[in-house]
Amino acid sequence: MTGGSPSGGSYLVNGIVATVLAPAVIGQGPQIVAYTYLHPQGCRDTVEFTLQIETCTGISEGGNNSSGFSVYPNPSSRDFRDYI
Repeated sequence: MTGGSPSGGSYLVNGIVATVLAPAVIGQGPQIVAYTYLHPQGCRDTVEFTLQIETCTGISEGGNNSSGFSVYPNPSSRDFRDYI
């Protein structure tokens, strides 16, 4: 997992240190994600949010896609790429 700011912090998913968010491992439903940064001077800050993991298979490709957003490959069991 990347993108936390400031960089150099650590992620927890449901209280377990995580470097990758793997829905196949953590399962469906609400998942609590936390990012903690420890400043070199000893200050600590944490942000926490709930991420809802849901099964999403059989999304129609093409047709009425007025959003301009597509997910590839569909269906997939692991990695996705999004195209706008």
